[in-house]
Amino acid sequence: MNVGSIRVAALLAACVIGAGPLVGRADPVNVVELTMSQIEAGLTSGQFTDQDLVASYLQRIQTYNPSYNAFTWLNPDALALAAQD
Repeated sequence: MNVGSIRVAALLAACVIGAGPLVGRADPVNVVELTMSQIEAGLTSGQFTDQDLVASYLQRIQTYNPSYNAFTWLNPDALALAAQD
């Protein structure tokens, strides 16, 4: 696993265990359609930031978790963690 893949995996883990106020973004990252390689490329190119990615995952969790109840706990510091380099 290369450094970029580790970064993406860490961000995804932060989303799964993290939550907090969502960052408003006009065009959220399409976390349903993008592959891991596309996410890594988007982060590397600056197409979106770590915070944009985490916020998009958190938004999706917020939208669907009431129906599925898949997440029992979310880290309130997820966006702050995503802001750290």
